[in-house]
Parts: sequence; structure tokens; C-alpha cells
Amino acid sequence: MENIVIKKKEYTPIKELGENLLLVQREGKKYVVRWLGIKTNAFSDFKYAMKRMKTSNVASPEVYYLDKKTGYALMHYVDGPTMYEELIDHDFDDDVYVQLFNIQWMARKSMMQLDYNPQNFRIENGKIYYIPFTFDFYKKSNDFVEKDLRLWFYTKEFEKMLTENGQLLQHSRLLPDFDLNKKMVLTVVKYYR
Repeated sequence: MENIVIKKKEYTPIKELGENLLLVQREGKKYVVRWLGIKTNAFSDFKYAMKRMKTSNVASPEVYYLDKKTGYALMHYVDGPTMYEELIDHDFDDDVYVQLFNIQWMARKSMMQLDYNPQNFRIENGKIYYIPFTFDFYKKSNDFVEKDLRLWFYTKEFEKMLTENGQLLQHSRLLPDFDLNKKMVLTVVKYYR
């Protein structure tokens, strides 16, 4: 892979992170470069999403530079595991749910519907970041508590996701439905605004 030049500075590619996403390095510091294309709607959509994320206070990686000429966005690299990887290892403590419900509340207040799949969130220094820079407009029918919260506990839905990704299951962590539902309801009562 060739070096990428953004604002007259060269960044060395380390690895691909996904479609149109590269982990790069400059002077020992890691960044993410996202290619948005030149003269495409993707560039203006990203710029709009970036602005909405910032004004909503949903924690997302800082964008250092948008280069309209090359179509690149240079962003902060959240150097931590995904929440999916964390849940594979252990159940979450209360601080994770406090942050998650705050993110959900800020997004809903800004009329944004985020994709709450735990793979879309990373944690760095105890802070949770929403990574994709994409969202839909909020619809009550897609409410987080009713639809997505089950993915943030070790549930049958989470085990299905593990199976789809070829991960080993830990059936001993799966609580009986009654206990699991009780735990989820108590979490919602405690943190939902």
C-alpha cells in the first residue's frame, strides 16, 4: 500500500479496518483514514453526520481533517476493543450501561437512530465511542430498549451473533430467561431517561 498524503503530510498504512477504512501511522501516532470519494454524496453525508454527532454530544472519534480534493477524512483512532469483544470476555459493569443509556438519550434527543450493535462501539480509557458516523432518523418503532438492548447482555441474541462470527459460545454465562429479563428491566429502570 502506498503512503497517503493529507494536508501535505504523509501517513503510512498499517492495515485495512473495513471498506474504505485504513489504519495509518505518522510519527508513531495512529489514525484512521476514511476514503469518502471525490464529488460524491458520501462526502457531504459524512460531513453532515459528523456535524450531527458533534452537536448531539454522542461520543465519536474526532475528525482532524476533511480533504475535499482527495476525498479523505483523517480521524482519531480509538485504540481499544469493541464492546462486542468486551462482552465476549465478561459482563459489563454499571459504568458501561450509564454511558450507553446517555449515548442513547443524546441520540434520541437529536432525533438520531444509531446502530446499537456492540461491534459499532469501542472503549478507550473507560469511555465508549460510537464508530460508524452513520445513523437514521429516530423512529419510536426502532427504540433501543425494545430492540437492541438484548445485544448488550450475554443473551441468546448475542450467542446468535457469536455463532454468525464463528466465535465459541459460553453457555454457562447464559442466564435463565426470567433472571436475564429481570436484570435487563432493572438496568432500564435504573438508567433510562
